[in-house]
Amino acid sequence: DSVESAEVTETTIYAVAGGVQVEVVEATTVSVYSVAGTLVAEQQVSESAVIALEKGVYIVKAAEKVVKVVVK
Repeated sequence: DSVESAEVTETTIYAVAGGVQVEVVEATTVSVYSVAGTLVAEQQVSESAVIALEKGVYIVKAAEKVVKVVVK
């Protein structure tokens, strides 16, 4: 498989510099929470997006997937 023909087959969430990268199969609302449980960001994502965040630890929920990420 080449990178050009790659397609998202499942929801993926991972930290990138200055935020979190979210890739989804179908349009969904992505919610980002602080470790204290406060909603800090919410965004509609249809394929792929980077949500800008300050450095810290966050809980990210997209579709049925929930992941803890560390933004550096």
